[in-house]
Amino acid sequence: MTSPSPVPPPTASVPSPPPSPEPVSAPVGPGAVVPFAAPPRDRDGNKLVLWIVLGVLSGLLVCGGGGVGLVSILVWANGEILERTEDTAAKFLDDIVADRYDDAYDELCADRRQAISLDQFTTDWESLQVTDYELLPAGTSQEGDPVAPAEFTTEDGSTGKVTLVIRVDPENGAMQVCGW
Repeated sequence: MTSPSPVPPPTASVPSPPPSPEPVSAPVGPGAVVPFAAPPRDRDGNKLVLWIVLGVLSGLLVCGGGGVGLVSILVWANGEILERTEDTAAKFLDDIVADRYDDAYDELCADRRQAISLDQFTTDWESLQVTDYELLPAGTSQEGDPVAPAEFTTEDGSTGKVTLVIRVDPENGAMQVCGW
């Protein structure tokens, strides 16, 4: 049998690094294929400006639309209150003209009914002898209560003015006369 041949001892030299590759230049000229695609450039930021303008306009549209809607609701609600004020005043004055003082008294709010008895109310309104009235456009008092001004004619042909203060009954939501 043969004995294995001895392995040569390792050399103390360090292998040299591989040769550095030569720099690769990008192909030049028309139709040359580049090794990667560069993202397209928006040269003057047109898209960014467009998106900012669209965002601002959308925000204004939403806020403006909400503002217009809120104002519309407030105007509508105010019109409804004034219409109900005129209806309440007309019913009250219709009862006065028709000498239905009990019904007119029932149109008073609780505070007013506590302040004046039915007999005193009847005496006060009966003494005026109201035969006709003209309801003027309803408005709002300095205290914020709806008011209904009216001009009335008495039996002897004289005229007078009255402004009825109308309030909402908190218990049932009905409009009631609370002063004049």
